[in-house]
This record gives sequence, C-alpha cells and structure tokens, in this order.
Amino acid sequence: MEELKKCTKCEEMKPVEDFYERKDRPKRAVYNTCKDCARDYNRDWRQANPDKVRARARRYYAKNIDRCREARRERDKRYYEKHRA
Repeated sequence: MEELKKCTKCEEMKPVEDFYERKDRPKRAVYNTCKDCARDYNRDWRQANPDKVRARARRYYAKNIDRCREARRERDKRYYEKHRA
C-alpha cells in the first residue's frame, strides 16, 4: 500500500514520493510541503530577491572558479561539436 502524507501548504494528501527527502535526518524523513509547493515557493522567493540570488551565485563562482571554468569549457566543447558545419 502506498504511504500518503498531507502537504501543509496545499493540504492535499499525496504519496510520500511527492515530497523532498530530508538529508539532515538519520531515518527516512520528508519535508512537510510537497515538491510542487516547494518549487512554487522557491521560484517566488528567487523572483522577489534577485540581489540575494545574484550574490549567492557570485560567492559560489568565486569559491569554485576552477570547477565553473571547466564546466564552461565542457559546455562550449559540446556546443561546438553539435553545431559545427
């Protein structure tokens, strides 16, 4: 039988697979909001706080500059291979 859980945002009963898993708990635990509601909340937050999002991206890039540059080289290489004449 499928395990159900109630989302605290939309108040719908949904399967546990529709909730993100909590990585900070030793046992299998899930958050109280479903993936759809969490996605909506995060999208709205990013739209309302573009400066914070930009600052976080800059901090990540500064901390992981070599990794970001390598990823860009790989993306550019794949793009070139895909679109060359």
